[in-house]
Amino acid sequence: MSSKWKSTLGAKLTLLVILSSITLAFVAIAVSYQVHCNTEDKFYKELVRTIGQTTAAQLNPATVRTLVDAVNNPQLRELADKANADDDDETDDNGAKTNIAKWLTDNDLLQTCLELQVQLETIRTNMEVEFLYLQTQRGDYSIVLVDPSEELSTFGKAEKNEPEFKDVTRNMRVDATVSNGEYGWLCSGYEVVKDDEDEPIAMVGVDISMEDVMAQRHKFLGRITIEILALMVVIALGALLYIRWKISKPLYELTRATEDFMDDIKETLKPPMELSIRTGDEIETLYEAIRQMEIDINEYMVNLTTVTAEKERIGTELNVATRIQANMLPSIFPPFPERDEFEIFASMTPAKEVGGDLYDFFLLDADHLALVVGDVSGKGVPAALFMVIAKTLLKNSAEHGHSPKDILERVNNQLCENNKFNMFVSAWIGIMEISTGKVTAANAGHEYPAIQQPGGSFQLLRDKHGMVLGGMNNIRYHEYELQLEAGGALYLYTDGVPEATNAAEKLFGTERMLHQLNQNPDAAPETLLTNVKKGIDDFVMDAPQFDDITMLAIRRKR
Repeated sequence: MSSKWKSTLGAKLTLLVILSSITLAFVAIAVSYQVHCNTEDKFYKELVRTIGQTTAAQLNPATVRTLVDAVNNPQLRELADKANADDDDETDDNGAKTNIAKWLTDNDLLQTCLELQVQLETIRTNMEVEFLYLQTQRGDYSIVLVDPSEELSTFGKAEKNEPEFKDVTRNMRVDATVSNGEYGWLCSGYEVVKDDEDEPIAMVGVDISMEDVMAQRHKFLGRITIEILALMVVIALGALLYIRWKISKPLYELTRATEDFMDDIKETLKPPMELSIRTGDEIETLYEAIRQMEIDINEYMVNLTTVTAEKERIGTELNVATRIQANMLPSIFPPFPERDEFEIFASMTPAKEVGGDLYDFFLLDADHLALVVGDVSGKGVPAALFMVIAKTLLKNSAEHGHSPKDILERVNNQLCENNKFNMFVSAWIGIMEISTGKVTAANAGHEYPAIQQPGGSFQLLRDKHGMVLGGMNNIRYHEYELQLEAGGALYLYTDGVPEATNAAEKLFGTERMLHQLNQNPDAAPETLLTNVKKGIDDFVMDAPQFDDITMLAIRRKR
């Protein structure tokens, strides 16, 4: 069990802690680094904006306006275009750059440009800015006015705006961004220069180098990674130790103690476990529940031993009672081997160990045979005891020479005496004159018999019912006669036959009973009963038997 335990719960919890720690570490590193970068970016963007606004405020709008008007001069534009072309092939074949300087001198702008260069360079140096320049917009192009990092020949140089600068011609201002380009990592932004009428005329470009910042970020990332991983290792070790002492170890001890208890209890009772589990959570609750379960199992085993012994005793007694009851009913066939005038067979299948149905047949004299079938209310031992009493009384009364009517009346009164549990029995009794086949019968609330005349089929004989025996004192019963011809048969049964029920709660019924009898109506009594029982079994299938099934058949042979 220990190896299985370690390969499941312990391994899973350890793996879960490690994976969770790694995931949390990477999330913490990413979030910390991102927050750090965003904070720095925000600082430098705000710095770019401040420097741009400060520079724009220090510039003379009139001077800037003069330069803006100058770059729109057609002659200068032509020279600037030639200078751009020369920049592409890194030559100055046209002398355009020299001509630009000359043009500035001729138009008294050279000194203005130099002064602005010095002013911007001073601000750049003081502010420790990488690049600081002045430019204006025309259409989709940015045109250089003053760039201290470049020669004066760049005056009027035009460059097409990047897509992200599409709105620059409208407000001459672009929010600062951090990017890695031709000049390395820069934080760049533009601030507008307005004239006296508060109209934008130019913009100041500010570029702050971010190379050192980026290098510091890499160092920060390495440092924060080491620190967070170290912290997560400590947290993971703490979590694993906590899981070990508060979860894995208590559960392992609980499992081992439970296994030992279950192994030992197969042979002898074992005291419930006594472990020191005080986790203060569900594990302690589980321990208390299992310990209580072990106490209950011990009690159950003791009770089970007692109950099993009692059940075995009762089972033995019921087996004896079953055999006694079976021996009380005629069970040897043929019962009168010396008599060839008739053939008789009977069976009783109890729903429980013992039944409440009864059948009997016995000779009253050489020419008279008594036939009895009965059904006691209820099932089991009480019904079986009542059946024994009823059977004995019926036989005793018949052997004293009473008629079927008198037999039922006498037995009814006897059963009513001290009948505290209000039990009763239905019964059919007939006395057959063997020589003639005449049967004198009486019915005390029992099922209709079925009769078959020679060559015919079985039909129900709907005789007149009287009240069941044991129901009320001084009841009068009626006799009737039926003629059983040579070759004919009489079939008697209890309600367990027509009321046999299948899984769909449908009854077997008398129609199916007659159908089974008429499969071979001229068969011997034993075959008749076998055919009916087979029909019941096929109909009921796996459904439990709810009532005793008792049948008796007699065939007159001559």
